[in-house]
Amino acid sequence: MYYGRTGKTIYLLLCGGDEGTQDSDIKNAHAIVESIDPTGEKAGQVGATMAAKPKRPKIKVAQYDSADHLKSEADIKNYLTAVFEEPMDREMLIHTFGVVARARGMMKLAKEIGITRAGLYKALSPTGNPSFETVAKIVGAFGMRLSAQAA
Repeated sequence: MYYGRTGKTIYLLLCGGDEGTQDSDIKNAHAIVESIDPTGEKAGQVGATMAAKPKRPKIKVAQYDSADHLKSEADIKNYLTAVFEEPMDREMLIHTFGVVARARGMMKLAKEIGITRAGLYKALSPTGNPSFETVAKIVGAFGMRLSAQAA
């Protein structure tokens, strides 16, 4: 997995190989980033620089949002189950709740748990700090419950 950065935009590139192809993989990653944003700015690859290459037309890349792919309650439950099987930290938990809240509708969820829509957005923002009570209400509204199990 590689990344490239132009200005404040970071592009995550899901490509790769093995140690034997790493140098060519890095060159390919630079070419991909340059084709996405041919500003000539240096990509954020470690140990490589971008050579000046002819400008290519920009490729339009849509913003990816996991919420767009959660179409049913079964999709949401499967998504939550998969996320909760992985090691979890506070930021990931808040992000996951935000994804599901957008998929179900922020206004609908806010009404269901008894807080304002603005309060829900704030609680689920990257700097949010929802109370345990809010987390428990959100989980309940998602049709799930918190439980502990051995790691």
